[in-house]
Amino acid sequence: MHIVYQDAIVRGHPIEQLCADRGWQAHHLDPMHFQDATQEIERTLFKSVLGKGEPVVCLTAIRLAMQAPHLKLPTLQRGIIASKWKLTWSNYAAVLPNDVLLNPFGILFPWQHLKTKDAISCLRGSFGDKGVFIRPNSPWKPFAGFPTTWDGYEYNINSYESLESIEPGEICVVFPIKEISNIEWRFWVVAGKVVTWAPYSWRDMEPSAQRMPQGMLEQVERVIGRLEGYEDSLVIDMVETDDGIKLVELNGLSTAGFYEGMDVSALFNALPTMFGQPAL
Repeated sequence: MHIVYQDAIVRGHPIEQLCADRGWQAHHLDPMHFQDATQEIERTLFKSVLGKGEPVVCLTAIRLAMQAPHLKLPTLQRGIIASKWKLTWSNYAAVLPNDVLLNPFGILFPWQHLKTKDAISCLRGSFGDKGVFIRPNSPWKPFAGFPTTWDGYEYNINSYESLESIEPGEICVVFPIKEISNIEWRFWVVAGKVVTWAPYSWRDMEPSAQRMPQGMLEQVERVIGRLEGYEDSLVIDMVETDDGIKLVELNGLSTAGFYEGMDVSALFNALPTMFGQPAL
């Protein structure tokens, strides 16, 4: 097997050693020389994989998933385990039960319409005066989702426009604003089975907060069951709320960042099962 990895995704985990221990080949992608690096890796993979049927798995940033189809990188592209269509919120939200989703009801608007009077009237009438949460519908995440009160609504949108290159037609999903735990949990799923997990937070976590909430793993299994026939290798982000354990979002197995506390060895041992081979 060939593992193509990027430091921004694996975040310090010893990918080279993990590959060497399994007799696999690791290929480091340097984003500072993206064009040259991807072409060089593609040539290397094409020569070694052609005729041998050796699997390729990419653990790389969204940029490669976005650009591989346009850069003529067929070998790299087949190693990207992240379907834009399947990971788009409006698509997977239609597959999963409402009571599983953190935000089962969202309103879609193109970015350029968010500041129009009609959009604001619609959103405020639907979600009330507390505020809203705005995120891209696309899993390629051209901007990070953000909460905003109505007082700061126009300012926040203007700020994002000045900081990010957001296309006017970029489809956004708007939800009612919610207070949730600052600790979320990421589950890596390979061929329909949970293989490892880890908590993550944008703030410091107390050791006691790093224990998985009761019933969370069972809820993840429920999500996997509902995704059967839709997608079976992916990353599932969950959070505990006052209304129960909810799914925050789905992410690509290739493009989701690693976190401290996950068992990367278990993840690697499970990767062959995606290709009809036994787990290690």
